[in-house]
Amino acid sequence: MATDSARVQVYYTSLLGSRTTHAAVQQVRTTLEMHEIPYQLVDFAFSEEDKLYMRRNNGGNTELVQIFVDGEFRGPYSKFKEAIEDYEVESFLALDKPKVDELEAIAGGEMPSEAELLALLEEEEAKDAATKAGAETAVKTQTTTVKVETTVVTETVTEAVTATTLTTEAAGEIKAAEAAEADSTN
Repeated sequence: MATDSARVQVYYTSLLGSRTTHAAVQQVRTTLEMHEIPYQLVDFAFSEEDKLYMRRNNGGNTELVQIFVDGEFRGPYSKFKEAIEDYEVESFLALDKPKVDELEAIAGGEMPSEAELLALLEEEEAKDAATKAGAETAVKTQTTTVKVETTVVTETVTEAVTATTLTTEAAGEIKAAEAAEADSTN
């Protein structure tokens, strides 16, 4: 789903031929495609302009795979990988936040004031916090379910061991009774 008009740009270089870089690009692509997020691959090895843009806008980061959204540096691959592991890809990319030109359109062609932008940012952060809290609650619920299931399995195993022990003891008593009966008849 790579496209030139995508909001997400993945900057990388193909010249080094590093397996690590190739694997990182592949994981970014796979993740974005799984989330149905359009993206553009930017191989800065063939464009000095792209390389300069990336360097001017990435805060001095030197990782070879870097993620930008709407021209804003969102982070290197290592941070993207953490977002994958924490199930926070959408939050990392911040695609739910409107672009500057969308803000201008909302405001009727005028750029919103700093106070309006801060209010929008706080609203989005509150939504992100609520989403994260919901995910944490789901994880806690799953953990509790696993603990309950583990307890049930433990109790079942304990009951099975007890039944086996009782059966073994009963078999021993039956054999002893049979032996005593055989001795009394002899």
